[in-house]
Amino acid sequence: GSVTDLSAYHTSNVNISGGSVTSLSAYQTSNVDISGGSVTGLSAEDTSTVDISGVGSVSILYTYQTSTVDIFGGSVTRLYAKDTSTVTLHGYDFRATAGLILDGDRVLGTGALTGKWYGQDDTMWSMTISDHSAGATIRVVSVPEPCSLGLLALGGLALIKRRRG
Repeated sequence: GSVTDLSAYHTSNVNISGGSVTSLSAYQTSNVDISGGSVTGLSAEDTSTVDISGVGSVSILYTYQTSTVDIFGGSVTRLYAKDTSTVTLHGYDFRATAGLILDGDRVLGTGALTGKWYGQDDTMWSMTISDHSAGATIRVVSVPEPCSLGLLALGGLALIKRRRG
């Protein structure tokens, strides 16, 4: 199904796992979980929280005030981070291009950011950060890529076997 305009207020919970929403606004302490389907425009305001994972897609994401957004998968085409909002991307192989700078786990400036989501295929995703206010925080949290995790597990098993032998 599809919804044209959806607004969540106070302590509302919105779960989207399919279908489409044209405009979604999250206010106060509302929670939004997008694991599938598509949202054309999402505005996270006040102290709202948003989780994007799986195959959920957001065309344009606006973050305001002290909202918090965690992205574990899916796609965000364009990001506008304002005020003192926090956006955290959980993945690996992050690359900043076209004006962005990766400074440790912080993303500075505007431009294109690419990476891979942990637990999904090795397809690169790309996001354009169109606005990044001075008080807003955009972070990348590197999760070991699947091959590295496998090698780490094998090394741990070999160490255990060596200690027992």
